[in-house]
Amino acid sequence: MDIITEIDEQERRKKMNQVIAGIHDHFIVCGFGRMGQQIAKDFQQQNVPFVVIEINPEQTPKLKELNIPFIEGQASEDKILKAAGIERAKGLIAVNPTDEENVFIVLTARGLNPNLFIVARSILQENEDKLRRAGANKVISPYVLGGHRMAAAMLSPRTVEFLELVSRYDYSATEIGDILISENSKFAGRTIQESGIRESTGVLVLAIGQQTGKKMTNPSPQTLIRPGDELIVMGTSDQVDAAEKLAAGD
Repeated sequence: MDIITEIDEQERRKKMNQVIAGIHDHFIVCGFGRMGQQIAKDFQQQNVPFVVIEINPEQTPKLKELNIPFIEGQASEDKILKAAGIERAKGLIAVNPTDEENVFIVLTARGLNPNLFIVARSILQENEDKLRRAGANKVISPYVLGGHRMAAAMLSPRTVEFLELVSRYDYSATEIGDILISENSKFAGRTIQESGIRESTGVLVLAIGQQTGKKMTNPSPQTLIRPGDELIVMGTSDQVDAAEKLAAGD
């Protein structure tokens, strides 16, 4: 690397650090392999703030090309996670190549930010409990999910086609989101029918997760909405945003 190139690189890194320092309520993606790249693509399409941590220098050109804020280093190290703004972050996704790496990342991240929502990938199903004990809120096994999806494609092909249509990349068309009901929400203390959530926002309520831990799919119009409930809804991005505001009492 010649002197001019080195100066340019230092300037680029300085600007990148300034960008990362200004980000808050963001997500940290640990690993920029195939899964990390798909996550980054989805986040970019939805204008979600995020930072990538990647140790493999071969991924650097692609990160630069896509203009993604990133930190080079080992994601299980305190200083690297702090550089990615873990104290200000909303969540972290651990998709490094091995379960062992992801366990260490989750352990370190949980120690640095006890309130962080952490999702981790598990290659081996027997390691899912280890990741949960390390502090992951949610553990995803792509092989298990893939197996379920392939079985469903054989048994219920039309349903799978619909779900694929919903989850494709035009997020302005249809998306599935979760909204938390606050004490001040106009929905709280009313049934789904009484709340008028469909009429006022356009979203469809697919499921309700209650504070007790009970989950109801396809709830009836007479289901009561309580403060602290989490509603899984489907609609356009604008409709889901409108429902989130009303759920928060705005």
